[in-house]
Amino acid sequence: MAGLRVSAARGLTVLELLITLAIAAEILMIATPALERIALDAQRSAVLNEFLAAGLRLRGEAVAARRQTVLCALRLAADGSPGCATSGGWDQGWFGFVDVDGNGAFGVGDRVVLQHAALPTGTSLRGNSKLARRILFKPAGVTANNGRIAYCDRRGWSEDARILVLSTAGRLRVLTRAQDASDPLKGCDP
Repeated sequence: MAGLRVSAARGLTVLELLITLAIAAEILMIATPALERIALDAQRSAVLNEFLAAGLRLRGEAVAARRQTVLCALRLAADGSPGCATSGGWDQGWFGFVDVDGNGAFGVGDRVVLQHAALPTGTSLRGNSKLARRILFKPAGVTANNGRIAYCDRRGWSEDARILVLSTAGRLRVLTRAQDASDPLKGCDP
């Protein structure tokens, strides 16, 4: 047994473990706000891209079908069927259809193109008076109701807010508050 050595088992002492946990907690406290900002920015991009895609799709449908199309804030009936809201804003979701009879309201014979669920709590997507709840695309792809829609999340009306601008040519684009010198919307709930 002269050649065998017994070595002591090595591990972490309680003090070493506490120091390691303290360092990990510090790193987590520093990283959490940055991760939260990244998550909110990703959510904002997703919502705006989905809204822009809905607008482009409805504009394209108007031209292809040679009929008026409508993108409106969503209202669900008691039976779950979609329709256009008469109150609230775009944050309750949106709904698009080909307006076969041309009356601007969803009814029998109109064809549903898309429907989007309500936005997450703490998110606001509100239009000015011209775009409060409805965008109507004419068969040529143009619209009579140009205006602006403000996107805000729980960060509020800050540099993180975005403004969607709809021209009468039917073009939707996104601006930061800094890019929009006229700043026509004064907050998250215009």
